[in-house]
Amino acid sequence: MSAAAVTIADDITAEINDAARSWAGRFTAERVWYPTKSLDSSSGFPQLTDPVLSVIPDSVPTKLRLTRGTIQLEDFVIFLVLQAKVTGTGADGQILNADVDPLIADLEAVTDWFFADGHKVGSLLAKCMEASIETYCDRDSLDLSRCYVGCASLTFKAGRP
Repeated sequence: MSAAAVTIADDITAEINDAARSWAGRFTAERVWYPTKSLDSSSGFPQLTDPVLSVIPDSVPTKLRLTRGTIQLEDFVIFLVLQAKVTGTGADGQILNADVDPLIADLEAVTDWFFADGHKVGSLLAKCMEASIETYCDRDSLDLSRCYVGCASLTFKAGRP
C-alpha cells in the first residue's frame, strides 16, 4: 500500500468535507478501502442512512522508469463512490430522473472541483490530470434497492514524500 495514495485520499476527503464547498451538507465524504454502507441492516455493514461519498485510494500507483534527470512523479488513482437512498416522487413511489439528477450533479461537481480548476491537493501538491464519471444506473436495481450508486475516478500526479 502506498502511503502517498492514502495521504492524497485523506487530503481529498478533507477538501470534499470543507463547509465552504457548494455541495456542503448534502453528503459526507469518508476515506475507506471499499464502500461500506448497506441498505440491509443484517449485512454486518453500517446501514446507509444519509448520502455518503467514499474516497478510495487505489493500492498500486503507476511507476515510471527513472533516469538521473527525472523528477519522480507517479500517478495515483482515487475512486469516488456516491451512495444515497432514493425515495421516488413518481406515482406509487416510482423513482424518476428528477430524483436521481441532483445526485449525479453532486458527483459531477466534486469531480469538476478537482479536475477543472487545476488546483493542487494537500501536502504532496497532487494535481488531478484525468477524471471520469460513471453515471449509468441500472433502473431495475435502483427500483428494487432504492439506492443510487455513482462512481468517479480521479488520476493525480504527485511525487513521493
